Amino acid sequence: MPPRQAQSKTNRKGKKGDEGIEEDVPMADRTAKDAGTGAQGGSQHAGTQAGARRTMGIDKYMDEYYDLEEKAREFLIGYARTDLIERNLAFGFYNDRRLNDDESKSLMDSFVCNGLRRFEYDNAINLIIDRDSIETPLTTQMLSRTEMGRVGEGLPELKLKGDDVKTEIHEDKRPIRTVFGPSIRAAGGRHRQHVLSRWVEAKKDALKTRESLRKDLQVLADKGEIAQEDARLQEARGDVDTIRAEIKTGGMWIVAIYDMGKMTDSIGLHLSTNQRLYSYAETAEEGVIQLFKLMQSQDKQWTDVTIESGLRSQKAGYKIRMLLQQEYVWRLLEKIAGTSNTHYTHSDIFKITRLTSDLISEYGGMLATLVVSLEDRLRLCFNTCASWDGEKVRKTMALLEDPTITDQEKEDADKYLNVQLRNLRSETPMASVISDELRGAIDKVYRKTLDKENVWRHFGTQSEVWMNAYRDYVMDVIETMETTYKSTKGRLTDADKDVTTAWETCASKARLVLNIEYTALTPHGLPFMSVGVWHALARQLKRVPSAMVEISSWFSPLVYNQRVIGGRWKIGSASADMIRAITSHPDLRRNHSLLSMNTLVWSLVRNFPALLRMEDELSKIDMPLRPDSAKHVKEFMLLEGKQRSPRDVRAARKAEHDGATT
Repeated sequence: MPPRQAQSKTNRKGKKGDEGIEEDVPMADRTAKDAGTGAQGGSQHAGTQAGARRTMGIDKYMDEYYDLEEKAREFLIGYARTDLIERNLAFGFYNDRRLNDDESKSLMDSFVCNGLRRFEYDNAINLIIDRDSIETPLTTQMLSRTEMGRVGEGLPELKLKGDDVKTEIHEDKRPIRTVFGPSIRAAGGRHRQHVLSRWVEAKKDALKTRESLRKDLQVLADKGEIAQEDARLQEARGDVDTIRAEIKTGGMWIVAIYDMGKMTDSIGLHLSTNQRLYSYAETAEEGVIQLFKLMQSQDKQWTDVTIESGLRSQKAGYKIRMLLQQEYVWRLLEKIAGTSNTHYTHSDIFKITRLTSDLISEYGGMLATLVVSLEDRLRLCFNTCASWDGEKVRKTMALLEDPTITDQEKEDADKYLNVQLRNLRSETPMASVISDELRGAIDKVYRKTLDKENVWRHFGTQSEVWMNAYRDYVMDVIETMETTYKSTKGRLTDADKDVTTAWETCASKARLVLNIEYTALTPHGLPFMSVGVWHALARQLKRVPSAMVEISSWFSPLVYNQRVIGGRWKIGSASADMIRAITSHPDLRRNHSLLSMNTLVWSLVRNFPALLRMEDELSKIDMPLRPDSAKHVKEFMLLEGKQRSPRDVRAARKAEHDGATT
């Protein structure tokens, strides 16, 4: 087979994660006649031979590699499909690798996250077989994807003399399964066979769960409590059909058959060689953005994200899907990952562990809402706004600082500035214009002026400490915008006029936004969003987890009284549950739900000192806070698990129990 494609997961120790391309995947190329057929492997093979001619006499390692490739092609009989689980495969003849549990788990995660590429030529398992024992005509031509079929039906199924013989496979002296046919020498594929067997068993368990859910929903539909067309019922039916089809395919996999009569040790070792070349692997952070944008391009949404059974919660694939199951994460990603800017996505806040910790938390929904709100403030400074007159705005703001201003002049000035603000809000922002250079510079200003413990704890208030530091922040941000524009101006000569206008006017707009853009909902003195502000917001909210859960629970009845609305939600954050309650309730949805959500979030910001006091009081209550499972309740009631009640309560209950039994 040709050199393998890039793996989905490789670290410096050489661990792999792509389901069809793990350490047992062989590296021998296909027959010369396969080149140029138009299939995936054919084009790779053609490039391989060209590469061989170019490197002859230059790269000794490649010379040796292609010599082995040429010899291996002479031994290839053809391709077929067979059931890896039921076949009597013998591993270890050329390279006796033990099953590695870590590799198996990673491979299983890849199966669950990325699917099984059973019938990709690059993923074929190499089998060494006596030519005379083969009863099925094999295919020597590489099939197109259409010819191959969805379940490999275009490939002949491997049939050998003696296939009627059954053999019991033992492990630790215990029978674990029965296989058929004669023993076949396999050059690689042990981990794939092992994990494929586990994958099929996991699918069987998943089928039981989904069938049970389908039956329960069908009962509700038959009673008329939900519609027959209910999305949950339709989804459950589709899941059952899909899983049944996957189980029916079983362990079927593409295999490359080599001639036992011609095989040599050197070629056998070559076929079973591990991947030695480094290949760049997608990081978990890239995976979040990639899957998010892919789903967007397919007109999918957060309700379409599923977490397959068997995927381990500590793995990146699980965390990616858990994040994307939250609609507030989608709103956030639309802001911070929807453009070409990388200020957020290439920072430490976007590391998968940090991102999950911040967003799948009691305060995650509130944090996401605040980030979006503060990011929108910055974007107000970057739009075309044809009526904008920066000099007049500056003079009007200066007039408001004049102690001799009359009441009528003040009223007219306030009216003019508010009209300008409304104009800014009504224009479409040009988010892609805001460069990473500018975002980074604004973040440095924030860290210099506001990111201090004695200052930030006054965030959301009108205290003198905060407002003094905020005034320094505003002046430095305006100066930073003007300086950045001057350094960027030379690169804007070929830019669109709207882009140039946005840069020319951003500093004067920031002067208005940072000084005037606040309402009865939002406190005065809010900075523009940046990575440093994210850190500070998370740091503050992390101080009140219990209070956040308690406040959120006040709004839960709005959700749970609306059974149709709440059915498909996956609660990743208590504060997000609260926001859902506001934004989805029918009465509020008809009447400015977004305004209601912002009112709620900024009210909590203004009342943060009260939340701190509530947190302190709640920490003294020795009871489970808003238990979300029977397990938590039973643990508290001393029925099972950890003992969470006070010592005197446990002693009293034990004494009561002892008295009752004597």
